[in-house]
Amino acid sequence: MSEKVSTFLNVELRGYRYLFFLVTWNDFISEIRRQLENQIEAFGEVLGPSGAVVQAFKSTSGKTYEEVVSKPWGEEIAKQLRNDPDPFMLIVDTDFRDFDPESNQWSIVRFSDFGESPDSIYRLLAALARKVDAGDDLHDYLRVVAAKEKYKKWSRSFQLKTPELFGLSIDCKAVIEDLLGLS
Repeated sequence: MSEKVSTFLNVELRGYRYLFFLVTWNDFISEIRRQLENQIEAFGEVLGPSGAVVQAFKSTSGKTYEEVVSKPWGEEIAKQLRNDPDPFMLIVDTDFRDFDPESNQWSIVRFSDFGESPDSIYRLLAALARKVDAGDDLHDYLRVVAAKEKYKKWSRSFQLKTPELFGLSIDCKAVIEDLLGLS
C-alpha cells in the first residue's frame, strides 16, 4: 500500500508489519527524486499486506520532515538527517506517534548513496520487498548486513545500536550487494 498524508503523526500500523516513510524536506528535483517518484508506488504495491509506504503531500513535506527529525535521535544520526539533501526512508514497526528511536526498532535508508546510479534504486526497493514478503525480520537483516566486516569502510554511513538502543542507518549498496551475493 502507498499513501500520501499531510502529517505522519496519525499514521498507524493498522495490521502492517512495517511502515516505510519516504521523507523529503525540499522541492529540489534530482535524478534520485525522479527515480523515487517513479518507483515508490510499485514498491507499496509489492509490499502488499506486509507494509505501507507513506509520504507527504508536496506542500507538507517540510512539516513531516520536522516531525521525523524532531524525534530523539542520537547526535550522529540527527546530524546526518539534517545535512543530507536527498530523501531518506525511515522504516519502523510501530505507529509513528508512539515511535521513539531510543526504544523502538528502526532503520533508515539514505538514498544519497545512489548519487552515481539512481536508476538502481528499484533494486533496493525490490530487495526490501522480497525480504518482507519472505517473512524475514527486516531490521535484523539490515543489522546483519551493516555488521559485516566488508562494510566497515562505510561505518560513517550507518549506525548500529546495541540491543537496548534499537536502530540503524545503512549504506544501500551494501544491501544490494548482499542480496545479489556479491559480498
